[in-house]
Amino acid sequence: MRTRAEQESDGGRAARARDDGGADGGPGDANGGGLSHGRRSTQRERILRAMLQLVAEVGFEEATIATVIARAGVSRPTFYEYFADKEACFLEVLRGAQQRLVQAVARAVREERPELAAATAAEALALFAQSEAEQAMIVANESLAGGRAARDMRDAGIVEMAGVVEEHYAGLDASTAVPDISTEMLLGGIQRLISARLRRTEPELELLARELAGWIDSYRTPFGEHRWRALVTFEVPARSPLLKPALQPAALSPGRPRLASGQVDEVHRQRILFAAAEVCERAGYQAATISEITRRAGVDARVFRELFASKTDLFVAVHEMHFQRVMALTGTAFFTAKGWPERVWDAGRAFATCVEASTTLAVVSFVESYEGGRDIQQRIDVVVSSFTLFLQEGYRFAPENPTPPSPLALEAIAATVFEIVYRHTRHSGDPPPPSLGLLPHVANLTLAPFLGAEQTNDFVARRLRAGRR
Repeated sequence: MRTRAEQESDGGRAARARDDGGADGGPGDANGGGLSHGRRSTQRERILRAMLQLVAEVGFEEATIATVIARAGVSRPTFYEYFADKEACFLEVLRGAQQRLVQAVARAVREERPELAAATAAEALALFAQSEAEQAMIVANESLAGGRAARDMRDAGIVEMAGVVEEHYAGLDASTAVPDISTEMLLGGIQRLISARLRRTEPELELLARELAGWIDSYRTPFGEHRWRALVTFEVPARSPLLKPALQPAALSPGRPRLASGQVDEVHRQRILFAAAEVCERAGYQAATISEITRRAGVDARVFRELFASKTDLFVAVHEMHFQRVMALTGTAFFTAKGWPERVWDAGRAFATCVEASTTLAVVSFVESYEGGRDIQQRIDVVVSSFTLFLQEGYRFAPENPTPPSPLALEAIAATVFEIVYRHTRHSGDPPPPSLGLLPHVANLTLAPFLGAEQTNDFVARRLRAGRR
């Protein structure tokens, strides 16, 4: 049987032959086959197309230069003529895909009435995903997974699309009703919603647009009375009294530990989990090495191999540890409050308190985890969906609502909350402003589709006054 190295060597020779216009059928230029500007441009386009297809299919984490050049039909040296590394090639793919999306959104918004700008932008996102699924997967999903520069580009694209919507609002009469919600967070949340559906290969994404329009309409209030479109922090409500700090266990003393073997393993496991979060927050997921993590944890590499199958397995465990804690605290706060919507407020306060108290774990869970690949991304989808449970009681609380939010709206609310936490965690500086200062925005986002804008504003005002007493 031929070894993988021999097969890759033959693949590289075949690719080089194609690059040189040899017998494998590589196309030459119009003058008979040298590396003209047109030929070189074609090679570059083949590489970019291969990167686009592979990342859309298997994710940034799994796509390798070897698989890209095999699909593109070029050699490894040819790849490096155009791109410094995999990330540089992916960023070029992302830049092109995002430009196409921003142009599609801008074109759609500018052809519609200003008061419909937000719903039109949401529809354009869904239709782009329906018609250009690969490009949409790159922008909506893999931009979160492709490293810090990719996330910068993703966030800038959302700001640009939101700017188109906001420009369209300019000159509106104060009495004109438009959605009173941060446009950036709205579009970012919708991208997350679309991302999950693309990974599940769900068809008929244009149907998504119609349901989203109804949800977005639930935030419409007169333009002159808006409170929530600017995502500014409010006076900080009191922290949740339910929080108990998440503490990393102390390192075991040298020599034979006075613990059962299972307890020793758990101490080692917890120290590795916390160390992984600290290294990832500082250096990023891709740069977080097992050797640095074990050094920081104060454990031997052999201990790591006994407890975790891989780096991905480790970060799945970090993600699960944090979200189990968040869900436990949020659920306790929800079910101990006196009734809905107070339960939503107290659950949101507990959620924000947990994020604020464990910023290192929050950075990993809400920002860096996406780089771990599709498995972790699917787990995040499950977590996002689980938060919709806190909203179900709203149907019983406001049964007279003539247009109650759809199940899709609940998913969109949860996804937009995650977008708010992601942006706050990622861009908040050192030290970050309190996450609790965004609780009123989360409450408006969550409650307005059930209660209406006026009743929601009254409720938030009462809770803020109560918190100051």
